[in-house]
Amino acid sequence: MRRYKRIPKKSARKKLIDDCLNLIRLQMKNEYGNFCQLCGKPQKDLSMPLSLFHILPRSLHPKLILCKENLLLACWIKEKYYYMKAPTCHNIWEHQKFFKNGALNPKWVAVENKIKELRGKDYKEKLLIQEKIMPKITMFYLSCFYEGLKRVWRN
Repeated sequence: MRRYKRIPKKSARKKLIDDCLNLIRLQMKNEYGNFCQLCGKPQKDLSMPLSLFHILPRSLHPKLILCKENLLLACWIKEKYYYMKAPTCHNIWEHQKFFKNGALNPKWVAVENKIKELRGKDYKEKLLIQEKIMPKITMFYLSCFYEGLKRVWRN
């Protein structure tokens, strides 16, 4: 008899964060159009929907998860067996900044330049300052933030 692993259920906090990010994604699509902000491809030319890309990673900067200045609309690729967490138009993860021979990855440099063009040359410093003044993301904060986003979205 074959045993299947149970898929863990999302916590209420994760669900609320996902709901907030979905509303932010819809707002950004309305503001910037249905295009990848990094490569400029329209949604109709892509096999997958546009997703949110965190400029500074969620794992290292959890207070910036819902910060609009830290988010970009980007296209994603589907690998053969799993969804890869790397957009088609860019790979900006730190471990991919350099090749094994020590040379800079030109794709990484191109994405870094595009982000500087979109957010300004000192975007990292601005985001790090914003992270310091952001409140801790509690359930109360998330629920208030989500209700505020819903009200803005309705109007």
